[in-house]
Amino acid sequence: MKVRWFIGFQGALDSLTKNAFAGQSFKPLAVLFSITSLFLATVWPAIGLFTGPIGARILCACSLAGMAATPGRIHIAPRANPLIGLCYPLGGVLFICILLRSMILAYRQGGIIWRGTLYPLDELRRGVV
Repeated sequence: MKVRWFIGFQGALDSLTKNAFAGQSFKPLAVLFSITSLFLATVWPAIGLFTGPIGARILCACSLAGMAATPGRIHIAPRANPLIGLCYPLGGVLFICILLRSMILAYRQGGIIWRGTLYPLDELRRGVV
């Protein structure tokens, strides 16, 4: 049996948006913590490479080098091009946007809409649905 999870970039965006706030247990503070952590771990090294004192720039360069080295070390992608690791800052920005979008839509809609059915936020938080 095959099941297609999503089709294309918009499908991926919609699917991740539906699930991202749920992955944070529908807690805005958890979203804020995740956004801050993602920014500091993935986005800031790319920005910090060009700003601040030389010591901080070196740390940012080391962080980016670690990102570049990671894909080839992962078991599922042993032959991955190291340069793809430099896309982590872009992925961080993208996921930050997805987290914010997920939370905002959940509050705006009063819950999560999946396959045309609204699952109310208060029921989701209680685990009733």
